[in-house]
Amino acid sequence: GAEESREQLEARHEREEEELEEKAQAHLEAVKAASGKGKKAKAAIEAAEREVEQWRYDLGERHREELETWEDREGGSGGAKASDAGAPEKSEAATTAAKEPAAATEEEEEAERAQRKKDKAAKKRQNRSQKEAAREAELERERREAGPSRRQL
Repeated sequence: GAEESREQLEARHEREEEELEEKAQAHLEAVKAASGKGKKAKAAIEAAEREVEQWRYDLGERHREELETWEDREGGSGGAKASDAGAPEKSEAATTAAKEPAAATEEEEEAERAQRKKDKAAKKRQNRSQKEAAREAELERERREAGPSRRQL
């Protein structure tokens, strides 16, 4: 919050980093468990790893910005030294913050992909049934025009 001490800020950043790491591990394990073997599985795992890296980066950036804002607000008692010391912590923390929006986005993208796939399959079925109906109608028309078969005669 606005009145956080530096210690409180750093403690919150550390908590967020730990939460992000737990979330990252769970995410990677879930993807690995769900994907099995093969090229697609490898691609899914690599995508999940990139996603986790983005979460870490974003959290680090957010923590760095929060620390800079805090230092600006509190004024100069050792501001430059403090920001240098806090930088590695912030990177991990920023990563944590970044993960949460990325996860939601990932889930939304996955849902959109699934919906597009279902829509495409439905359209294909519809198109197939229309073609089949047209072919049946054509055969029926030919049968009517041809008259009785030789067997019927």
